[in-house]
Amino acid sequence: MKKMIQMTALASACLAGNAALAATVSDTFDVRITLESACEISGTVAGGDLGASDLNFGTHPGLLDANIDASNGSDGIAVRCSSGTSYSIGLDDGNNFDEGPVSDSRAMQNSGEYVSYELFQDSARNARWGALGSGEEVDATGTGARQVFSVFGRVPAQALDLDAVDLSNGPATFTDTITATVEF
Repeated sequence: MKKMIQMTALASACLAGNAALAATVSDTFDVRITLESACEISGTVAGGDLGASDLNFGTHPGLLDANIDASNGSDGIAVRCSSGTSYSIGLDDGNNFDEGPVSDSRAMQNSGEYVSYELFQDSARNARWGALGSGEEVDATGTGARQVFSVFGRVPAQALDLDAVDLSNGPATFTDTITATVEF
């Protein structure tokens, strides 16, 4: 029995010693992220693609004796900005500003010949859409989701130099390139 008491005492001493080995100490640290206002105009997000969609006036007789209207509709210019972020969208004047038959307007070009056109913010085509800082940009506030802005175009009635624009060999396609810029 004496051995049994000694073994119990020894076992108790070992357990007490292990409890001392299980002591802990701790410290804390912070976890942090800093978020800034942001905008995107290219890529894909929930809700669809971001970016600027082409504007196609279609195929028409080469007389241009009446306005031709078009828009890039629900595809337009798709932007995503942080919720609450104020931003502006500007459209530059393209590569051929003031080259066409209509003065002070954008122009599409084919082989050195030009067709004048203009881009607008509204379907009534009253508010020209211009470059950032021109007073003709579109201002908006981000929602954190994709926002789409339609571009409304007009080719006004105009007199072309029909001697220079030879359509006898088939259609002639006139083009221009516009850069859409988001400032936030």
